[in-house]
This record gives sequence, C-alpha cells and structure tokens, in this order.
Amino acid sequence: MATDETLLDRPTPQRFAVEALLALAIGWALYQVSCWLVPAGPMTGNGFDIDWQRMSADPFALPGRFPHRILAPFLAWATGWGGDGYLEFTHGLHVLLLASTAFVTLRLRGSLLDAVLVAAMVAITAPTQLYKLHWVGYTDPICYSLFLWMIVAVRNPYVFWSLFLVDLMNHELAGFLLPWLWFLRRRTDGRWRLDLVLAGLACAIYLGFYLFVKSQAAQLFSSDYFLSHPLFPGGTFVVWNLAAVHLTTTFGPMLAMLAWHQHHRRAGAERWHLWLVLLGVATIFCIAFDWARHSNLLLLP
Repeated sequence: MATDETLLDRPTPQRFAVEALLALAIGWALYQVSCWLVPAGPMTGNGFDIDWQRMSADPFALPGRFPHRILAPFLAWATGWGGDGYLEFTHGLHVLLLASTAFVTLRLRGSLLDAVLVAAMVAITAPTQLYKLHWVGYTDPICYSLFLWMIVAVRNPYVFWSLFLVDLMNHELAGFLLPWLWFLRRRTDGRWRLDLVLAGLACAIYLGFYLFVKSQAAQLFSSDYFLSHPLFPGGTFVVWNLAAVHLTTTFGPMLAMLAWHQHHRRAGAERWHLWLVLLGVATIFCIAFDWARHSNLLLLP
C-alpha cells in the first residue's frame, strides 16, 4: 500500500535539474556564510583525518586505520583532490551536504525560502560548524548527504538500497539507521519482501568487502577494538548524557522545533522519524563514544 505521507514531489526532469543546480548554489552560498561565522581550520595532524588523507593519495593501497571506509578517499582520489588537496575536498563535502538539505526540502514540496532556511539551520549548527573546529577532515558529511538522497530516492527500492550500500562504504554507522530506513520505505511502499532481499544483499556485499580488506590491510581499526573496549551499560549511559548536552548547546532552538513537531497532531506517523533516528544514535553509543560526532545525525529529522 502506497501513501503520500512522505510528501515527495514528482518533478519533470527539467525541473529536477534546475532545482538541483539551485540547491547547489544555495549550498555554496550558505557554506560561505558558515565560514564567516566559524572559519575552517587546518587538519589536526593527530586524528583520523590523517588516515583519510593518506587513503586519498592511493585508496587501493589500503593504508591507515580505516581502509574499509573507502568512499570519501576514493572520491577525493578520483576527482584529483587526493593527498595534499584532501582538505579542500572535505570543504566540498560540506557544500554537498547543504545543497542536499536544500534539495530534499524542495522535493518535500517546500518553497525556495523553506529550502534556504532549513539548509541555513544545518549550516550554522554542529553538522557543519563542528567539522571546522574539532573534526576537520572527517568524512561524516557525505554519510549525511547519502541519507538525504535516500529520502529523495525512497520510491525506487533498487536505488534506495544501492545508496545504503554506498553509505556503508563510507562508514558502517549507516547500518545503525536501518530501522529508520525501513520506516522510510514502508511509508511509501507497504511491500516488504523486495526490501528485505535488497537490504540483506547490501549488508552481505559490505561484509564481504570488509572481510576482504581485513585480510589484505596491514592494519585495521576493526570491530575487535569495540569488543575489547566495551561501553555498555555504564559508559553508554555517560555518553548518552554527553550527547544530550552536545545537542542542547549546538542545536539550541532547533530542538524546540522538533518538540513542536512531536506535539502537533498533523504530524501523525511522521513523528517516528525522530525516534527511529534517535534509536540508531543511542545504539551507536553502546559501542562508540564519539558523542560530538554521531549525535549530529539529528539533522535528519
């Protein structure tokens, strides 16, 4: 059973292209505004960013601690922005995130002003600004962008789950949002068997890729680390509280808007977007302590 609850528009190819270019212009302009508020800093030199920069010079050599998180370094290498140009490449990822936010807003039948305002919210809050202060050179913005593209592609299960696979290739955190992604598809298409097959196939392909990289790479920041450094339950409770403080200080009044949406009767089943994304984030913190990074997934609801 299909539903119009997702409110996705059905544009002509010409309108789709025009609005994509318009969204790109919005993303570029808002990123400039965000840099005026918080200038982009240099890479720290001692974080995970250096691993991705090394990979971007030659991703097939499988260097660093994250050779399985190959998507962003591969794209940097393929576009000529690998190695020394990697930092500028990550700036482009922020433009892509803001453009994707504006484009999704237009596809959800928002006005041009809506697109600018929603993208501006992302531009001035943690999903953009924190990556210029503490997480410079990190690849998370492309994960967020792919999730947004999945909203646009929700009517096509083949494209939808292909994007999910691509997202896994950037960071395995995509797997923690499977309940939300399943909800997205169910709001559009009540048939579930094909989704079960395609989601399982995507996970199987990623697992095969991960095991291959693990057998070939000289070093790998793998699941073994998390198993040997358990957080749950005490550490997870601490991280949940730190994430709550982070969201309050970096999203500010945007949380009040989400609370209003939860209260509004017209929201209906769409309230589940917030809770399913939060479920994914809370589950991530059962094994990971990056509370100032992964809690920024709140931009999705």
